[in-house]
Amino acid sequence: MAAKGRSTATILGATLVVVGVVGALVLWWMAERRPGDAVDSFARAPVGCTTTLEFSQTGTFFVYEETGGAVEIPSGQCEPAADPLEPFGFTFTAADGAEITPRRDDSVSYEIDGRTGTSVARLRIEDEGEYEITVRGDDVAAVAAVGRDPLQGVSDLRAGAVAIGIAGVLLGLLLIVFGRLARQPEPDAAAQPDAAWAADPAGSWPPAPPRLDVPEVDTTPTRPTSPWAPPSPGDRRS
Repeated sequence: MAAKGRSTATILGATLVVVGVVGALVLWWMAERRPGDAVDSFARAPVGCTTTLEFSQTGTFFVYEETGGAVEIPSGQCEPAADPLEPFGFTFTAADGAEITPRRDDSVSYEIDGRTGTSVARLRIEDEGEYEITVRGDDVAAVAAVGRDPLQGVSDLRAGAVAIGIAGVLLGLLLIVFGRLARQPEPDAAAQPDAAWAADPAGSWPPAPPRLDVPEVDTTPTRPTSPWAPPSPGDRRS
């Protein structure tokens, strides 16, 4: 069970590392694409025309003076027309004809996919529905682009990418290290050989049996001494 738990910790750690890296890359990719997607979604109106815009959301929107892009105008609609004496400007009205006064704002700019825009004003849309914008200007190549700040939310996505990446990698590495350290085998006392049966220093196998300290007994046969041995030669002369 302990080995299984250690293996699970290692696998979970590796998974967290992968998820952290992939999640960070995805969020960073979304952050890089967000400005371009926002600019592509802008509503555009040509100079010298009155254009109807449909708002499905409320809140603060910017009006940009944009150049470098093409505006598709349906057949039979107003053709762009410039007035050399008229600087770029616009009039914004609600469906009931009430004019909405914008607030001058030149704090936002962008240069994306060949389009260059600088905000000239911002306005507050309180109700969803149709609105009209009449654009004036001295250049038919310029259009009024209406939309949000294209950089809105980009910094939050990047911060989230960094946070997820760091958290996933750190937690994953900690689990991997824990799993590796816990995997080291512990000495098993039952597996240790008995001292009496330790391997021969010469490396022979199987090991020699244990030696017992028993006194050696001389088993060489000896002739018994008889009490009736013949007399020695000296005894005979006497």
